[in-house]
Amino acid sequence: MKFVGPPIFACDETGNLKSRIGTVFLKTIGIVTAGPMHILQRQAWIEVLNQDRQAEGRQPLTEAEEREEMELSVDLLFDNEEKVVQIRPDPLAMDMAFMADELLQDLVSKNKIVYLNIDNPLVRNRLMMKGEYWRMSQISFDPVKMDLLLSNSRIGINHYPIYFYNKNTGTRFLTLQSFRDIGNMSNSAFEAHLYEIAENAQKRNYHLRPEIDIFPLNCGFHRKMFKTISDSKLSLIDLRKEYERLLSAFEAAVPSALKTENVENLAWRNLLFETITQSRRSNFKCEVLSNISPEFYKQIQWLPGACISEDNELIFDKVFDEAKNNPYDKELAKTVDLRAKEFILNYLRQFRNMEYINIGRISRSLSKSRPIDPEARSNVYIVHFKSTDKPRTSLRIIRFQKWGIIEHLRNGRPLLESIFEAVNYTDYIFNRRLACTQLGMNLPKKFFMGRIRQTYLGDNPDPEAYGKRIWTVYFERDYVNGIASDKLPDKYYENPEFCHELARLLGAAAAINIIVGRASRDGSPMFDDGDEVIEIDDNTGIPTGMTVSDHTGTLRNYQNSLFDDVKGYAQCIITHAVKTADPQRFSEIFIKAFTEKFKWTQSEFRKRRRAYDRLFIDMPLDVAGSLAYRWELILKRLDTTKAEDLAQAILTSFHELHGK
Repeated sequence: MKFVGPPIFACDETGNLKSRIGTVFLKTIGIVTAGPMHILQRQAWIEVLNQDRQAEGRQPLTEAEEREEMELSVDLLFDNEEKVVQIRPDPLAMDMAFMADELLQDLVSKNKIVYLNIDNPLVRNRLMMKGEYWRMSQISFDPVKMDLLLSNSRIGINHYPIYFYNKNTGTRFLTLQSFRDIGNMSNSAFEAHLYEIAENAQKRNYHLRPEIDIFPLNCGFHRKMFKTISDSKLSLIDLRKEYERLLSAFEAAVPSALKTENVENLAWRNLLFETITQSRRSNFKCEVLSNISPEFYKQIQWLPGACISEDNELIFDKVFDEAKNNPYDKELAKTVDLRAKEFILNYLRQFRNMEYINIGRISRSLSKSRPIDPEARSNVYIVHFKSTDKPRTSLRIIRFQKWGIIEHLRNGRPLLESIFEAVNYTDYIFNRRLACTQLGMNLPKKFFMGRIRQTYLGDNPDPEAYGKRIWTVYFERDYVNGIASDKLPDKYYENPEFCHELARLLGAAAAINIIVGRASRDGSPMFDDGDEVIEIDDNTGIPTGMTVSDHTGTLRNYQNSLFDDVKGYAQCIITHAVKTADPQRFSEIFIKAFTEKFKWTQSEFRKRRRAYDRLFIDMPLDVAGSLAYRWELILKRLDTTKAEDLAQAILTSFHELHGK
């Protein structure tokens, strides 16, 4: 491979990259990293090839050959902070990007090569088909990382780094402050920068995007205004006059909120961040899965997995081998998750005609009641896959059993006892789900159990435990389309019809929730905490239903009076009612729906008392808290509680908390 310029990631004496961009050539294989612009790198490549041909006594490239060399090329960008190579693919020529990717993997770890332009569906879909969602360059919306990205986006052409660079389009943006600063430079630097701006503001890059554009876009000051400078050679005095004229026009065009240029000015920071990170301004908040709930936005870390050939052959990503051969590489350890490999094996055993599969890891709990230790390993995954015998893709959520064999071994229990305890807990989870559905909780229709194996290398004293391949159980369900009730955007509350239907759904769900005793570990009610998913009609914007996505915490509160929990449900009413135009009306609808659902559940129980009473009759009845015992107390509490009194207690608590 021919290399022109400094090696990838080579740094100068200050620690900065010697080159921020590169171009891979695919006809005559090579990489150019020298030069400030991709178009100049392409021109430099032609010059180098012609020099080589001249030295060999051959004729220079023809125009057609030069054009072919330049067309069969791919843009690269080198990230100074993350030390990753970013491929900027042409969406209509993804095969070229993949060829460049393969060449780069001889120079850089695959873990350090990512793709830009992921808001383009052609790019996204091709990576999806390869099982490589994880290769997409994801933008962080963490404020610290946003500020760092802006700092690292400063770039020059032939002189000082006065522009902010959009890696997706190749456009450099000139801000008002940068243009102001030119006026304070020495005469030679002032002249050089102004002509550089004037010349490149009239040009388009290899992807037909402006080489230089104005920030903010569409502000009234246009890059074409520099044409008066590029069309003529002015004296220094006249150039200064023209600069002052342009600066005044620029100043007048920029809104006052954007004239203070620092990251403390959030209006300026956020708009600039949006401008330099997206290729289409109409689609700023792009996500890999476009139809996923906003609560998942930027919360999924996609993982290396596998691609499936046309012959249905499973080909695991080569990065797994990299990780195995480099066990002390911390970056690889963060990227590679062997659980994903096990999931894929399970899916291929289950589905014969798998087309593709992508596995993601959710780094933190999206439920208020289940905070996850940031240092702990994630136990929640998302799976996006397609089998050839189904017209649509499938999306599922995986959650690991909290108390499995390994967890019991960590607590010092013998291996055999740990196995029995884990199996019993699996049964308990499924029976608890049955109890909830018997009482009317609207849970996802499908709920599967799967298991993977991992080797136990802990310090359990049982000699039979160490080195054993241990089963680890997980539960899988379909993804529930909708928005979690605690994360509904405020705009929805502007519609009274939406508010009324939301109050009805919440009230009915609250009745079942209090009956099944869903509570957190401290005994407080778990409701409206991220698991209640509101399904909304796309055309009307009105809720059509509610699904409780997870039954964690149910049957936990089974001994105390239901009246002890009214404050928690009153707080739920307040949370939503204060966002509506008529809080009182919201509370009335909530309470009415609560009462009706509670009474209906009582009626169903009393009509079929024997069916309810005998549901878990064959299970041990242990006053220490067995499921059968909890079920007995929950049914007794349901039978003896008067719905109207309980609803009135919630309403009274609402008025007390709401100050009315």
